Amino acid sequence: MVMIAVVVGFCSSFAYGETNNPAYTNNATTNTTNAPDIKKMLEKANNGDAKAQCILGYCYEHGKGVAQDYTNAVMWYRKSADQGDAKAQRNLGSGYYYGLGVPQDYAEAIRWERKAADQGNDEAQFNLGTYFYNGKGVAQDYTEAIKWFRKSAEQGFAMAQCCLGACYDRGNGVAKDHEEAIKWFRKAADKGNTEAKNYLKTVSSISTNAISELANSAANPPTNAVIDILPPPP
Repeated sequence: MVMIAVVVGFCSSFAYGETNNPAYTNNATTNTTNAPDIKKMLEKANNGDAKAQCILGYCYEHGKGVAQDYTNAVMWYRKSADQGDAKAQRNLGSGYYYGLGVPQDYAEAIRWERKAADQGNDEAQFNLGTYFYNGKGVAQDYTEAIKWFRKSAEQGFAMAQCCLGACYDRGNGVAKDHEEAIKWFRKAADKGNTEAKNYLKTVSSISTNAISELANSAANPPTNAVIDILPPPP
């Protein structure tokens, strides 16, 4: 469902599913490209295999080998998340954040994202940072946002690195530090992050409004839902 919303966008599988993204409308489409053997995956999932359940959630979310169905995606993500699968927890949180397959509920989104983040999931950590930065479902708290951005950034997640750089550039949640900002922008840029590259060109003149605009325009995250299980959507 997986931007830099700062800052802050949002990462995760259902983050792809924003209603303004025509690639993720609620049309019942089926994409067989790189789809797993659904029958075998369903058998494993019905036998309680958490990884298979998470993969099925991804398949239903993206129409991989089955008709796209957010409700079924949420059902399988939840089964997997209840067993402690961090990716499923993150994706379920995203479903609640965007109201895809379930009613929008920021509190539930935060609950599931935190479960994943506490397990070390870098995308969930980034997402929690965005909640606190933007005050979505929680009181706005730049210090708490920095904590989660840093956890994610230190694991090498480029969007978090870019957001952390932006916070150092503006002094949001941390003391303003131009050198530290450049350090994190460079780390993100080295991973190909476009926003970080742009920041590096104008790092000393970015306005708070520009950062907010960047946050609102982050609709094309570079990662996919089940990152190390399935290839990204074509």
